[in-house]
Amino acid sequence: MICYTRNFEDVLIQRAFADIEQGFYVDVCACLPVADSNTYGLYTSGWTGIAVEPNVSEELLKMWRKTRSGDVLLDQAVSNESGDLEFHVFNARQISTESKASVAYWKENGHEPTHVKTVEQVTLNTIIEAQPDVTD
Repeated sequence: MICYTRNFEDVLIQRAFADIEQGFYVDVCACLPVADSNTYGLYTSGWTGIAVEPNVSEELLKMWRKTRSGDVLLDQAVSNESGDLEFHVFNARQISTESKASVAYWKENGHEPTHVKTVEQVTLNTIIEAQPDVTD
């Protein structure tokens, strides 16, 4: 079993679902399609799902389409409410955030956001209900 994450989260997930040949996942804050992915191991085993990432660029979209064409990639944020939020984008993709406290922390430690963008936030139920193959 290959590990794609830093702390073996994906290995633990794969072991927990080892008896399920083909399943469906929702990967919130999916980021990259392979590196640091909690679901890429499942994907290579025949699973598919929805990847939710609030910081989708044209480059990232191309990577996802090339590497994980069986998944749906959504350029949204997941929250307990719907609406728009300000998302602070950093060069270090994994620290991009909507949290003002996190932005302050990273600024204190030498990282400035490159820009702020407006991102649609939706509930997890809204995402799942919008996928006809999931709710049928």
